[in-house]
Amino acid sequence: MTNFDKAIIALLLLVLVVILSSISAIYTHVRYTKKGKTVINDWANKNGFKLIQCKYSLLGGPFIASKGHGRWVFRITVSDQSTPERYGWIIVMPFPTTSTDNQLEVKWDKPTV
Repeated sequence: MTNFDKAIIALLLLVLVVILSSISAIYTHVRYTKKGKTVINDWANKNGFKLIQCKYSLLGGPFIASKGHGRWVFRITVSDQSTPERYGWIIVMPFPTTSTDNQLEVKWDKPTV
């Protein structure tokens, strides 16, 4: 086997590792985003809100310093009987627990007058 053949095999192995790592990262992102939205929807129902919109936030909004380590930040829009729409940020903590209590924290936008 020549050095060229070894280089080609090493390059193919590197490409394979990059592809598998990318697939794993995408799978993890989709899985946790879906799980986060489920936890948020359960929280909204439990607290009398109707969840209108829930989007994953890459930057983290007001939770930018807390983001990472399995914490996922979402931008939410909810409504209830007293207000047509309310906007805020919600951070979902790691998921090993089965209870939604203490799994998330909400920071509401200040109302505009």
